[in-house]
Amino acid sequence: MRARAVSGAAIHQPPRPDASTLSVGVLVLGSCVLTASRTAAMAWVVAAAIAVLVVRERHGLPRRQLAVSLATGAIGVALLPLADHAWLHAAEGLRIGSTFLALMASVSFLAAAARRSPPIRRTAEELLGRGPQLGGLPVVAVAHLFPALLNIAGTAILCEMASTAARPAHPPAQLDQAVFSAIHRGFVAAVCWSPMFGNMALLLALYPTLDWPDVAPLGLVAGGLCSLMTLAVGPLRRVSGGWTGAGRELTTLVRLMVPLVLGMVVFLAASLAVHKAFAVPTALAITVLAPLFALLWNRWDVGSVGGAAARMLGDARAAFPRMAPEALFFACAGFMAVMVGAVLPQDLITAAARPLHGHAALALSLLLGANIAMALIGVHPVVTALLLATALPPDTLGLAPLPHFMAVLVGWGVAFSISPFTLTSAMIARYTGHSPFVVAYRWNALFAAAMLAVVLPLLWMLAVMS
Repeated sequence: MRARAVSGAAIHQPPRPDASTLSVGVLVLGSCVLTASRTAAMAWVVAAAIAVLVVRERHGLPRRQLAVSLATGAIGVALLPLADHAWLHAAEGLRIGSTFLALMASVSFLAAAARRSPPIRRTAEELLGRGPQLGGLPVVAVAHLFPALLNIAGTAILCEMASTAARPAHPPAQLDQAVFSAIHRGFVAAVCWSPMFGNMALLLALYPTLDWPDVAPLGLVAGGLCSLMTLAVGPLRRVSGGWTGAGRELTTLVRLMVPLVLGMVVFLAASLAVHKAFAVPTALAITVLAPLFALLWNRWDVGSVGGAAARMLGDARAAFPRMAPEALFFACAGFMAVMVGAVLPQDLITAAARPLHGHAALALSLLLGANIAMALIGVHPVVTALLLATALPPDTLGLAPLPHFMAVLVGWGVAFSISPFTLTSAMIARYTGHSPFVVAYRWNALFAAAMLAVVLPLLWMLAVMS
């Protein structure tokens, strides 16, 4: 009996963190210190943590992503001898890349708690299963809100739920395309404004005069337009049961969403309070607060702080080693982008961009169109966005920082829908059984064109007013 008791107790002991998990922990702490203090030496602590993670997990690195990362990093290394204060620029590149990774790691704790939450899963099943019969609005809303709160994990949860939800009203193939394309575009909508996304933190790091509260209102407008375009353009419009739906059922579904919205409002309010109180970037506030909120969530679920901490350690061991591909890619991308901006002759850039100076519509078209064009030929949107932000800064194009930022951000978001080489396209393809090229090109080409047609005039008016 005693042997069994000891064995049972051993089973419930908290798992010990391995080297990969510890390296991501060091990366997160180092990134926070680097962002708060701009101590260049801390960049090398972050670099060492990334190196340990990548070496430990090298056998699981996707070959294509590894090749792209190494090529991107090699470009940055090749540019080092050409830059003044090269190592300071390299440290800045690592700071930018690690900002994304730290945010991603912290938000993963919330995502893990959400995956275990029966109310969260029930909400997704109900909204995705019955939403199309009620005009498609619930599907679009949940497709937008889940990734806005949980990043890519929110989209993954929705894909899991959509693959099992009962939807008898329409042919499965037609309805699957409608629901999964809405999930795909919901991710794009969240990219445009949610501070839970690393791309927001990554891009804001390149615009020192802007922070999330400055760009959030316009980002929400862009995200709302994505949702409206999802309803107006594509298969969801053809299978939905009208724009009104059954009042009682719609009220029930809205009631299911209220806790999600309230939870996100409370979390963002706390993040903004930390941002204001300590004068730190919003991304840093979220990176610090996300694990604390996840601890409270798990404490409420398991009943003790110790149990909650043990559960989170298990979550870290499960999630952190899988970050190795992103750690290498975003560190190399941030490093390369800063080095390109450091060595490009400013006079040459100014002369090349002179025809666009004073022509806001042309400049904005370039920023939006370059994102889409590069995505279509296989360049990951993050590389294009970082290069545009560093090689063609606002002053060079005669734009204020805000419209410039929004053009790069929205172009980046729309590129996620039209590129077959992103994680979201691959995820949707896996759950639907279609090729990523079908998901990106056939399902989203009209949506992307409609978004660009609507967004460009709005950005032009913003640029004129700025």
